Amino acid sequence: MPDPNSKVTTHESFGMIGASRCNSNPGCTLFGSKIRHSNYITLEIRRCDHTRDLYNDWYYGIQTPLISIDMTCDQWASFLTSLNVGQGVPCTIRSVIVEHDDGTTGYKRMEDPPIEISEYDKFQGEFDDKLNSILDRCNAAKSKIESLNLPKKKTQELIRMIEGLAQSIHSDIPFIRKQFIKSMDKVSTEAKSEVEAFISSTLQSAGLAAIKSQISDGGDMLELPKPRCEKTVPGTCCEKCAIGLGLDDRDFSEIRSSTQCQRCGTVGNCFVLLG
Repeated sequence: MPDPNSKVTTHESFGMIGASRCNSNPGCTLFGSKIRHSNYITLEIRRCDHTRDLYNDWYYGIQTPLISIDMTCDQWASFLTSLNVGQGVPCTIRSVIVEHDDGTTGYKRMEDPPIEISEYDKFQGEFDDKLNSILDRCNAAKSKIESLNLPKKKTQELIRMIEGLAQSIHSDIPFIRKQFIKSMDKVSTEAKSEVEAFISSTLQSAGLAAIKSQISDGGDMLELPKPRCEKTVPGTCCEKCAIGLGLDDRDFSEIRSSTQCQRCGTVGNCFVLLG
């Protein structure tokens, strides 16, 4: 039964903001990024009620968010660490609350952003445009020389120089560009191999150090991790408790906002565990 002494306070300025990790398969397009993302951050802002009940303060967000946005993990990190820098970071607006002409409000879902042209394709297009512009200027210079009524021998000499320059621009520079891209791809592949080798070596060293530390402490056997989702695990838990329990995406069915964690009692975004 609800407590008759409970008090609910509402105000147009009361709001609640929440962030969630989300997954998408095969991935979604996000504004400001040139690739599809299977992992991203969702940020929601909604109106909120303040309830005083059971000698405590409770905050409950209204179900429909005023605005919902998605961000790449890189955009989220920049958002948190780049305060007072420019106007902010790009984000993808997914939905907003809109007001109709009759005074009612509704929920509007935005279309997915288009896939942006890759940096490679963008550079190729800009490079070709600049190359064509230079060739056009060469042709204009050739026409200008022909109209100056210079001696025939001198005119032919200047035109041959310009034609040779245009031929070099048209043939040699695209080849040099192609060779440069191949070299950069090779450097990138080598760099990736070095990074992977470093990560593998670091993980192996860390694992050996942990085994050595456990043996030196007197343990003769490694302790196996406990299986996930034991019967003692509550039905809902917050992100902090989920990390402490060693849970991952396979262990919960959905994320609910304004939900009380049955492990620590905090209210916020909670995971609903399976089984």
